[in-house]
Amino acid sequence: MNLHTYLVAVIAVACMSALPSAAQFSAGCTVYAQSLSLSGDYPDGQAIRAQIGYGVGAAVAYQLLNDVEVTFEPSLDLRHGRSTETISTSASHSYDSTVATIRVRSMSIPLGVRIWSQAHTWVFTSGIAARIASSGMRTDGDGTEWSFTDALSQLEVGVYLGVGYSITIGNVRVLPELRYEQGISNVLRGAPVVGLPPAPILRTNGFSLRVACQYELGGGQ
Repeated sequence: MNLHTYLVAVIAVACMSALPSAAQFSAGCTVYAQSLSLSGDYPDGQAIRAQIGYGVGAAVAYQLLNDVEVTFEPSLDLRHGRSTETISTSASHSYDSTVATIRVRSMSIPLGVRIWSQAHTWVFTSGIAARIASSGMRTDGDGTEWSFTDALSQLEVGVYLGVGYSITIGNVRVLPELRYEQGISNVLRGAPVVGLPPAPILRTNGFSLRVACQYELGGGQ
């Protein structure tokens, strides 16, 4: 089963599970832009800097308590990075030269909780973000492309914290959210990767700006 088929199946199961107790569920979609860098092992004088990536997927929430929801947000996820090398031109001047660009495609599966303010407007989120890698590509400055898909971990795990604000229009809830994510597992399996030291360890970290649009099944909150 390929990544896209798996994602459709996960979304379908999540939505169907909401039907028996519709009053406690909300379901819809989420889109986001993210700036996630990779920190860890890279050659001396180089760094991997974040560029804008994006994601799109489903957003399902189950109202566990009046002020607490459990969330499930499977999505297709793209991370962009830029490998740079610091070039010194004099004692006081230097600049970053792009060595390569990096693209990693994954299926992201965040599972977390939302804790609402008393007025149910502000919300604080926290949870675990798992990713199942699909592909990884490195493009050198001369246009040469290298695939490092085989070097990616099959399962990558991180944690996140976020804050958002709810805008309710009828039974539809629009929820912009700023989220910080910190990877706790290696993006790579430890296999050799072009341009990196042997057995490199890299972890994801950075911010995403997300907007979820959810329909309150049966009336919601």
